[in-house]
Amino acid sequence: MKKYSIIILCFLFLIFVSTRVYAYALPPVLSRDWDSIAKIITNGLIWARRIAALLLLGYLIYGGYTKLTAGGNAEKDKEAKLIIRNAIIGFTLVMIAPIIVRTVGAILGVQSILGTP
Repeated sequence: MKKYSIIILCFLFLIFVSTRVYAYALPPVLSRDWDSIAKIITNGLIWARRIAALLLLGYLIYGGYTKLTAGGNAEKDKEAKLIIRNAIIGFTLVMIAPIIVRTVGAILGVQSILGTP
């Protein structure tokens, strides 16, 4: 167990060290104009999708760790598969939701408030 703890701590350290580099690569979302509700919703959806991607990564790591440490226990193995499956389903729903909204809006003839993708 101590071996896994050291690996996890090293992995977390690398994430925290490299976060500064990735932070500079993100586009400046907060510097855009916030003069209309449509822009606020669009910016909120952009951030929600980024957070969903980070949550997917976290849940996949957690599900993989649970599966690795199952040790032949069928119950923990089943739990790990459920965690991974639910993470992928949730991420897919978050990514497809704007497409569904735009499609329904186009069918009904409603002007899109989601802005450009």
